[in-house]
Amino acid sequence: MLLQFAIYGGLAYLFLAGLAALLAAYGLEQNRPWALAAMRFASVVNLLLLPIGTVFGAYTLWLTRNQQARVLLIEEFAGRGREIPTHSTSNFWAWRTAQGVQVLLSLILVPLTASYLADHGSPTLSYGSFVACFMLAVPLGIFCHELGHVIAGKMSGFSFQTLAAGPFVVSKLSDGWRFQLGNSMGLWSGMTVMSPRRPQRLSSNAIFFVAGGPIGSLLCGVGSLALFLAGPDLHLGLVAEFFGMLGVLESINCIANLVPFAVPGGYTDGSRLMQLVRKQPEGKRFLAELAFGLSDTTTLRPKDWHPQWIQSVTEDPKSPGFSRGCYHAYMYHLDREEIDDASIWLARCMDSHKALRRDPYRWILAIENAFFEARHLKNLDAAREWLTVPRVGIPAERFTVLRVKAAVHVAEGERELAAQAIETAVRVHARSTQTGRQQFERAVLRDVQNWFDDMTGSASISRLAQALRERDSLIEVAKALEERPSPMDTIKRFLRHEP
Repeated sequence: MLLQFAIYGGLAYLFLAGLAALLAAYGLEQNRPWALAAMRFASVVNLLLLPIGTVFGAYTLWLTRNQQARVLLIEEFAGRGREIPTHSTSNFWAWRTAQGVQVLLSLILVPLTASYLADHGSPTLSYGSFVACFMLAVPLGIFCHELGHVIAGKMSGFSFQTLAAGPFVVSKLSDGWRFQLGNSMGLWSGMTVMSPRRPQRLSSNAIFFVAGGPIGSLLCGVGSLALFLAGPDLHLGLVAEFFGMLGVLESINCIANLVPFAVPGGYTDGSRLMQLVRKQPEGKRFLAELAFGLSDTTTLRPKDWHPQWIQSVTEDPKSPGFSRGCYHAYMYHLDREEIDDASIWLARCMDSHKALRRDPYRWILAIENAFFEARHLKNLDAAREWLTVPRVGIPAERFTVLRVKAAVHVAEGERELAAQAIETAVRVHARSTQTGRQQFERAVLRDVQNWFDDMTGSASISRLAQALRERDSLIEVAKALEERPSPMDTIKRFLRHEP
């Protein structure tokens, strides 16, 4: 009876923990005021469920206590009805159904790997180790998928910029590598950003770059399943079961990514391949996004971008990449010193923090808004508000951050901090590669420096000193002309046979 009481008590406790988590999820989804309290209660209840419940319970408690994490939670679940739709309702539910089938197949096929190993006399993992390995296999599978994109991109002549797999983000910036924890797309999402080195054969290279992800998943899945099946003969022990999990997950992931669906924030690789092959408008928009990357690898400045590229990325407000398209239109006009047009496109890019939800470029877009508010709109409060956006997703270049800080400090009247930021940005530019993006950033930094000089009066002093130097040189030239003999005097001396 004691054993029965323990079993039924454990089941009841599991039911309570699951119910508390569901209520917390419902509260977050509906933006209820009691959602955070429900989250804390569910976290405390799940702490006793060793080992996974303890890990996630402690992590969730930290989320509810950390200020930036609370901002992310509020942005993640609040105001869903005000979002710009990225796909139709029918396509949305079709994607949800495919996602459910993917999870169901994983729940059915992954345990069968343990059953296969047990039938062949190979050791299997315990329950806790099984769950831990499963949680490790998911982000590792995402990494293999994104690594396939990277390898295919390198073979196509692309330059690596960012790889995001699960919570991990690694980026190669102009001043070195950057590693961070914090993927704004979610814990179970991935993304690869690369830029072409040449405009030739961009369409075919883009197709191979997109196809690299499913190919990477396929190779990882087939290789892992081969090691899993040969595990008993190779005496791999418990590692064979992990390979079985990874092989099943990656094989399913490969098939799911080839199904043409629109997903929140973008499209599957299969949908993207179809858009590129059929030369659909969304495929042209994707090619234009890649073409903008030429400014990171060549001397092509944003002001020299083809107007057709700008039109391709801004003609459909319902496109998942519309906000980034407006951002590129803003850069195009800002580099041309067309401030009014740049202001319009930046306003269309996002009119509130809601537009940044789950966008991998959220920090880059936020600090650019802070810069424009401080430099051109002279709205210091709005600039400071944009700087409160959490620094997750794709990181910004250091010289861009310094340029934004310099503009905000000048607007605040902080002369020493502004001068320090400008001086540091100049040094960073001197060590960076000469590209079109670099030339654009330097031009904008010079504008900030001129603004700073005008406010401090140093520009007037320098212009006065330059005018005085020019006046002195003009006086010296006039004296030299006065001492120089006239042509008539020269003729008279010649007629007199003077030497």
